[in-house]
Amino acid sequence: MNVNHGLWTRYPAKKDRGILWCILLLATFLRFNGLNEPGLWLDEVSYTRAAQKPIINQITNSTETLGGYLSVDPTLSAIPFTLSLKVGFSGFLARFPAAIFGILGVAFIYRMGRTLFGNIVGLLAALLLCTSSFHILYSQEARSYAQFVFFSIASFLFLYQAITRRRLVHWILYVFSTWLGVSTNHLMIFTVGTQGFFLVSVSLLHIFRAENRSNVARSCLRLFGGFSLSLVLVFLMRLPWLEDFTERQCYGCDIGNPSSNLELMRPLLDIVREFAGFNPIIILIWVTFCLLGLVFALYYFPTRGILIGSWMILSVFATTFGLWFISLFFHPRYVIWGLPAFLLAVACGLVRVGNLVQRYLLNVSAVPFSKVNYAGFLLIGVLIIPLVVNGLWQAQNNPAIKRSWPLGQLQEATNYLATEAKIGEVIIGVPNAQHLRFYLQLTRPDLLYLDATSTELPTQLSGRWYVFYGMQTVPERWHTEVTLQEFHDILTVYRPHPCPIEDCLAEASLLLSEVSMANPDSAIKEKVSLMLSGLSTVPIH
Repeated sequence: MNVNHGLWTRYPAKKDRGILWCILLLATFLRFNGLNEPGLWLDEVSYTRAAQKPIINQITNSTETLGGYLSVDPTLSAIPFTLSLKVGFSGFLARFPAAIFGILGVAFIYRMGRTLFGNIVGLLAALLLCTSSFHILYSQEARSYAQFVFFSIASFLFLYQAITRRRLVHWILYVFSTWLGVSTNHLMIFTVGTQGFFLVSVSLLHIFRAENRSNVARSCLRLFGGFSLSLVLVFLMRLPWLEDFTERQCYGCDIGNPSSNLELMRPLLDIVREFAGFNPIIILIWVTFCLLGLVFALYYFPTRGILIGSWMILSVFATTFGLWFISLFFHPRYVIWGLPAFLLAVACGLVRVGNLVQRYLLNVSAVPFSKVNYAGFLLIGVLIIPLVVNGLWQAQNNPAIKRSWPLGQLQEATNYLATEAKIGEVIIGVPNAQHLRFYLQLTRPDLLYLDATSTELPTQLSGRWYVFYGMQTVPERWHTEVTLQEFHDILTVYRPHPCPIEDCLAEASLLLSEVSMANPDSAIKEKVSLMLSGLSTVPIH
């Protein structure tokens, strides 16, 4: 059955320019609106501090320069952020590259949808990604996830064009985009594995359905040879920076010896909620159109259906299993590279419903944008409205989500310290003070910072601000003896009276010991012990 008509027709992209530019302008507004709020959270601060290192050092001495700051983000991923921060420092500039890559991702998913299924699917997928609260959230974070989504789409697009058009330029673009993806996020290795699965599946399908299987098998082997050669080139190009993957990514992990049982269903449900929303009715709509679109694509366009099906499904299971295998915790953001495939499947489902109405209820087979075709467009518009509105409504909660992350109210806490601290007072950070100094040193250079890595102490301290991160229980008697202020998972404790350094260290030891006793099973106990050990060895000057 030929379905390449009506809403499925691929027509010149220039006819979509007006609609596409409107979608991109909306994507720009949604990603730049409130980009500076709330303040950077723990991972963003670490990433931004790493990005402020000289680019030449990041390239030539990556592990030493950036080691300890980056986890899933390889060395080269920080370079766009480094260039942005050359202009100056602010939360806006720190997140600027992520917002740009988020907008580019919207443009590229249009290209992907149009290439696979026609212009209407491309436009719908672009609109859905544009208004996806999950994608907006990570397009407003000073990390590499928006880059990761963009290069994942580009890699899949150029791979599909390489195997269908068989032109050298597409293989070159595939190598380049995949190398950039691997250099952006270590999880890109799961993307490459998924692409290998896709090629094997498609090859077996073509061989099984062919009359002359030997000729088809040879053709498939040539394609797989091109794919393998491309990966060799990607590896060789990545080889100078391979150390940041083999050492930093697996620091502290126990490969092959997971500490917990493998769970697949709970991560799957978490991902569906992040992609689709938390309203059961909205989730049902998303999942229904996703399954309908996937089944339709597999039935009528097997190669393209296998592409988005393996991309969407393996993004969940490969990532979940891979993280479990190397004993790293799972978070839905690690599966963000599967979001475009999910939205492409949903767009296919929407177009299929519109096409059915157009063909069977109206009994027409129309060309795009003719009057009789408006019924199909109108139905698609009615169906997509709740999905778009739900995404925009959920995006309003993104600032609150970021404030709930570790050190999510760091900027609020440091604003309080900058306002309340007197000249010459000391900030004692537990377990460290570098995140506090990151914000405060520009406006309050007069403050002294102490932590487990301090190298010297003055003979006397003025008022002291203890800043604890991750404390579960506050000692009871503190409520009557010290001034407390809480900012989500940050607690500030103020002791106003100056004291000789020996007396202050004794006070600090007593205060920190009380924290340990009040939180016996907490990670903060270990942090406090490190702090005490560090202060006990610091010379007094």
